[in-house]
Amino acid sequence: AMGTDSGVTPHGENLDELALMAAGGMKPWQVLQATTRVAAECLGVEADRGTITEGKRADLVVCSDDVFTCPEGAIRDIRPALTMVAGEVAYSDARGAG
Repeated sequence: AMGTDSGVTPHGENLDELALMAAGGMKPWQVLQATTRVAAECLGVEADRGTITEGKRADLVVCSDDVFTCPEGAIRDIRPALTMVAGEVAYSDARGAG
């Protein structure tokens, strides 16, 4: 699961784990699940986090590019365009997605 042990990397560099998962042979949908649902399950917080489901916290990230269609190796360059925490916008890149 991505991010559950991020203390081993400098702050803000945990997204590099996504590229490592892809380089290790995981499909994009597997990387996405590892960073969301599976991470929440590992932390025991899946009841209100980990999936976009009615009644959950609405913690989510909108990415700068589509992780499912980006060229191989380009997942490393994808960055957050918008971040929501508990349904509120916590970060927004003024340039937007794309």
